[in-house]
Amino acid sequence: MSARRVGVLAPHRELPGELEDVAAAAEERVALWEVVTASSDDHSMEALLATSELSALVAGVERMRRWRPEVVVWCCTSGSFVRGRAHALSQIAAIEAAAAGVPATSTSLAFVEALAALDVDEVAIVGPYPADAVDAFAAYLGEWGIAVRDAVPLGCVGPTVSEQLDAADVERAIVALGSDVAVLLPDTAVWGIEILTELAPRLPMPLLVANQVTLWHAFDLIGIGTGLPAFDALAGVTAPGVTRSA
Repeated sequence: MSARRVGVLAPHRELPGELEDVAAAAEERVALWEVVTASSDDHSMEALLATSELSALVAGVERMRRWRPEVVVWCCTSGSFVRGRAHALSQIAAIEAAAAGVPATSTSLAFVEALAALDVDEVAIVGPYPADAVDAFAAYLGEWGIAVRDAVPLGCVGPTVSEQLDAADVERAIVALGSDVAVLLPDTAVWGIEILTELAPRLPMPLLVANQVTLWHAFDLIGIGTGLPAFDALAGVTAPGVTRSA
């Protein structure tokens, strides 16, 4: 049986190996191919705005088009929320057009789908980014009717620093928030699924992380089973399509 093909647009450099681990555990054979877009190791607002440019995403899709992916994911949270809801949707429209009509999503849109699937409309954020980027994520969520009760910026200046975060760092931040609502951990540079696997059994609230929601939504879009332990609260849950009909 041939593998299901998931094209991944990755910012800055290769993404954490946990994406490959999830693909290997899928109910069907899944092949991932990452194409790195034009971006930098920088979480400043200026750099994130550059990362979000449509031209870089389209160029990435054009590189992977001959591979014939069944779905394309823009696997970047900050580069998909930084200009707000309308631009996040424009990114997907541009990717789908460049990919000859195959479905696409992004991490920021996947977060919205995940929250809608779980009927959650109030969250807290543990943001690896500087404060202004965390504020931009909160504003983006607000455009989708999702209230942000609390947020803590961890101040990682770029993806390379985010990649060093571990479960202890995230747990300290969650405790500091003192909130009982679902917690979002954005940034696909973070080994979020690894952190989720460690923390979920002892957290009283759902924790949603970037790589988890991204692959969950990608799988759901093309009918790959999502009943995987790595998806935690989203295992076996269907995306309601709120970002597809927006």
